[in-house]
Amino acid sequence: MYEDAIKAFDKAIEINPKSARAWHNKANTLYTLGKYDESMKVYNKAMELDPLLYAGVKK
Repeated sequence: MYEDAIKAFDKAIEINPKSARAWHNKANTLYTLGKYDESMKVYNKAMELDPLLYAGVKK
């Protein structure tokens, strides 16, 4: 189930690599799977694309 979600987010990112929401949702899914290091890299990409998505969140 989660692996299918990651594939869907990868496809969304392929279509629109500037979609911070797609990167963020992929990071959430990776975190849920316990892939913490990978999820942090993906969260950072989302934050790079849209810092306001994380307004109020400290690094």
